[in-house]
Amino acid sequence: MNYKQLKQNLHQKKLAQVYLLYGEEHYLIEETVQCIEQLVFDNGVRDFNYQLFYGEEASGADIINAAHTMPMMAKKRLLLVKHVEQMKAPQLKKLTAYAAQPSTSAILILTGDNLDNKKTFVKSLASPSVAVRFYPLYDSGAIAWIQAKVKKEGYRISPEAGRGLLELSGNDLAALANQLEKLFAYTASQKNISLEDVDLVVGRVRQHNIFELVEAIGSKKLERALHVLAKILAQGEPPILVMAMISRQLRRIWRAKCMLKQGVPWNAIGQKLGVPRFILKNFTSQVEGFSLSDLQAAFHALLATDIKLKTGTQWPRLSLEFLLLKLCR
Repeated sequence: MNYKQLKQNLHQKKLAQVYLLYGEEHYLIEETVQCIEQLVFDNGVRDFNYQLFYGEEASGADIINAAHTMPMMAKKRLLLVKHVEQMKAPQLKKLTAYAAQPSTSAILILTGDNLDNKKTFVKSLASPSVAVRFYPLYDSGAIAWIQAKVKKEGYRISPEAGRGLLELSGNDLAALANQLEKLFAYTASQKNISLEDVDLVVGRVRQHNIFELVEAIGSKKLERALHVLAKILAQGEPPILVMAMISRQLRRIWRAKCMLKQGVPWNAIGQKLGVPRFILKNFTSQVEGFSLSDLQAAFHALLATDIKLKTGTQWPRLSLEFLLLKLCR
């Protein structure tokens, strides 16, 4: 099952007995857990029927015993296990056996991050339980999420403002949700979010810094690039997000160069790639500053750095600094 199918089932109030929700998009996982919780405790007492476990501490037996405990003044109990990837194989085997014959008076939700090393467990839970991997959203998916979130809160947002918000905040849903809360407060009187509101409330700091970094890379100014990187990291940006934003910007530059070869005018390129008007001039300079061979080499270096960051084989800041060394050659 995928996220879209799961969302549709929950909208129809169809609940499974066991869920495995895992992957990189933690915000969507939390959102889904909250949705299931609201359905379970719609007319029940939460305090007596909710239990939280952590994979690094809990045993399979403890979780199963809790699942077989009868609910109090409610139809079902809800058990949430976080960091399921931290559980040892024998404990996961017990949960797999439980999932084959789950308690009808309990809902068990298992959440985790990367379960690539637990493929047997994931496969064994896929049926009859519900196992869904949450992938990071592409730009189009993030835009759709922004629009749905805004509509749910009773607000409106222009397409240009949605693209501008994504440009400034990246496609990390937790960061987007945080910025939307600010925008909701700022536009509470008119409930209509414009690009000017986004620019004013969210600010241009992150975008400016990423543009600075990409410009330094394009100019082969290593010292400048390292200085901007240090500034970005000092502001608390996660290294994996910094690399993702660099990668995203370089992909857009690649697409822009391809469109230019086809004779597409700059205004149309900016619109198709979701580049806000106020940064289009700088974006134009960046596109002209990279050759196709530069971009090909950059993508190979980005892939190698991505693997290092995700596997933890190198200190994150050092990985990014080595990346800049390669890109600024």
